[in-house]
Amino acid sequence: MTEDADLAAALSSWLHDHPEDGPLRDRPLPTEATQGLLGSSGFGTGGMRGRVGIGPGRINASTLAVACRAHAAWLRRRFGEEASVVMAFDGRCFDDQEGRWGPQGPPASVRGLRSVDLARACGEVYRVHGVHVWWPDGMQGVATPQASFFARRCGAHGACVISASHNPPDDNGMKLYDEGGRQLLPLQVEEVLACAPEPTATAGERRTVPSAWWSAYRRQAVPEVPSLSGARVFLAPLHGCAVLSVAGVLETLGADVVLDPVTAGIRGDGAGLHGRTANPEDPALYGPICGRADGCDVVLLADPDADRIGLAERSARGWRVFDGHELAMLCLDAAMGLAAGRPLRVAATAVTTRALQAMVQGHAGVQLVDDLPVGFKFIARALDDHPAAFLLGLEESHGILWGPNLGDKDASAGAALLVWWRARMGERGIDLSARLAELKHQAGDPVFRKPTWRLLDDHVQASWEGRGAPLPSSLLGQTAQWVDGREGIVHDAQRRARTAWTVHLDGAQLVLRPSGTEPKLKAYVEAWGEAADARADALCEALTTWAEGEGLVRRRDPRRDGAATTG
Repeated sequence: MTEDADLAAALSSWLHDHPEDGPLRDRPLPTEATQGLLGSSGFGTGGMRGRVGIGPGRINASTLAVACRAHAAWLRRRFGEEASVVMAFDGRCFDDQEGRWGPQGPPASVRGLRSVDLARACGEVYRVHGVHVWWPDGMQGVATPQASFFARRCGAHGACVISASHNPPDDNGMKLYDEGGRQLLPLQVEEVLACAPEPTATAGERRTVPSAWWSAYRRQAVPEVPSLSGARVFLAPLHGCAVLSVAGVLETLGADVVLDPVTAGIRGDGAGLHGRTANPEDPALYGPICGRADGCDVVLLADPDADRIGLAERSARGWRVFDGHELAMLCLDAAMGLAAGRPLRVAATAVTTRALQAMVQGHAGVQLVDDLPVGFKFIARALDDHPAAFLLGLEESHGILWGPNLGDKDASAGAALLVWWRARMGERGIDLSARLAELKHQAGDPVFRKPTWRLLDDHVQASWEGRGAPLPSSLLGQTAQWVDGREGIVHDAQRRARTAWTVHLDGAQLVLRPSGTEPKLKAYVEAWGEAADARADALCEALTTWAEGEGLVRRRDPRRDGAATTG
């Protein structure tokens, strides 16, 4: 068949199942429609994510139903008639903010499509296939960490979270969890998708998440952290579920939580973010929010599904925003303070700062695993069933996991550890900025950069992941000997999880990898010692020049872009 015939067949099939989109027959299809109808969706680092739209290449109820049917069959095979799943969702609502559908707007089947609508549709798929569904009656949203807790500690056998986390407003997606509250590993995803849906004589029940589960999360999400009485924090939920999770946990611990009036409403469209993505990694978000934090010296940000945490601290020199590596260092410092010599197991990804190694040296009872692939699914399993009294998971992308009660990162954990540790440092007469300076000095004064480039299109990403672009043979005047993270791994799913290239240089290290959730190329640059800032900047510039030369990213316009761009 020709591409035109393929498109006509795909459109006919879509309209058969979605007659409300009939007007599409009478209008020229925009590129967004053809890409969705002829494309396909799959699972990446953070589950299944992408733009909302029509067809198998976009996120919609039909696309997600395929995964839900397979997940239901997988759960039934493992748990029989008792199989149950928790449904969770953020506050996203699709209205084509990027204008990809033109002046006529998106078709009826996806116009105004909310995360809760997708969650209801997915819940019905589970029920039809014999899986009981735990539904959060009366809730505007359910944070990803809450769903993880419910699956791990409250008797559910899995969870389905409808969210695109910190992705752009026009995106949505799905994350699937097992009975341990952990996202599925690549091999498990393959196993799930290979399961043929089986008809069941009896539909699953619709059960209401009991109030006891919510209160159990608030009490148990952050074990061992002492009272936060006297602490006052300004929390910006970025239109997400942190208003229901992080705020509740901190208040249960005794903190006074002041909600940002602009971003406290649960809606994932980014209103009030001035065009920025709702990602605590974005330093540009903090200025306006900190400007509203009258009477507070600590500002916390959480992404829409409340699993990432951001922190800014007021000092005599103004507001100090911490990046993900710095938060990992401070949380490790706090955890070692809490453990007080008792066994502590720490798991971190290979792209998280090497300073963690320096921090644990000489601390008896602290065990660090820091070579894991990106994704908390790997961190959670490195901590599971370990006899250590204390468990800590860290990822440079503002992810923190604390204790045994969750199987995924939780903004509440990072918030509680950081607020408590700041109070402890206050007893020494210093703040977190000063403590971080001490920690960095002990580790060789590292500096961090995370340049990110949007790839030209999805095809560039797929081809580059498969073959690997010719990497720079020299950097900073040194021979670059790259280490392929996939070396020795045979299985395709495991190779995809390990897709990263690392190079060690004098006074610097660099990891390069494609994003698992968006068509982006990411670099993790760390430099230390004399002239570390200049060395890190030079590496970012060299990588940008290389990516342009390989045709991976748009070339800069010197009149507009100037030096190396990131983002």
